[in-house]
Amino acid sequence: MTFTYPATEGHDGFTLGPLDLTIRRGDVVFLTGANGSGKSTFGRLLAGLYRPAAGRICADGVPITDARLGAWRALFATVFVEHRTLATLYGVEEQALERAPALLGELELADKTAIVDGRVTNLGLSTGQSKRLALVLTRLQGKPILVLDEWAAEQDPEHRAWFYDELLPALRAEGRTVIVITHDDQYFDRADWRLVMTAGRIASGDR
Repeated sequence: MTFTYPATEGHDGFTLGPLDLTIRRGDVVFLTGANGSGKSTFGRLLAGLYRPAAGRICADGVPITDARLGAWRALFATVFVEHRTLATLYGVEEQALERAPALLGELELADKTAIVDGRVTNLGLSTGQSKRLALVLTRLQGKPILVLDEWAAEQDPEHRAWFYDELLPALRAEGRTVIVITHDDQYFDRADWRLVMTAGRIASGDR
């Protein structure tokens, strides 16, 4: 499949692809490469936020058509670099909210904010704290596929290590498929599969 940003005044166009790959259910996949190589675009394309200009995405061999796009998107929880958390939670079951205090405590947010009646009480957090809150919300949603774009980039060493050494193994054990966009080369060996992107294409991929 391919996706193209058209050229505009002052900006060159960019084409992602052609890409041809299969991601297995339950894989933890690291997407690496230089800035501007297309990693975030790939994440949005996979999650159904962008549509391919050519080619298609298939799930279990069945194409994701426009009619199936809503159901496909509903399988994903995403945290992109420019993520903005809303005060009201959507798509979180009431039973799942019972886990919120423990998850907030695990990420050292319990004294900063809370989740009460399906709403976040305080969004006035630092960038790193906001990303941790976003991760808490994705875990409460319980989606089978996660796309996490540079989540660890703005975390301190303790939370960065927790992400790679504790969270990712836990998500793998739960059978979730996780796409991690990252530059943290010291943690590359935590992936089941690492893809390297260069100029919109997959330059290499090691399982």
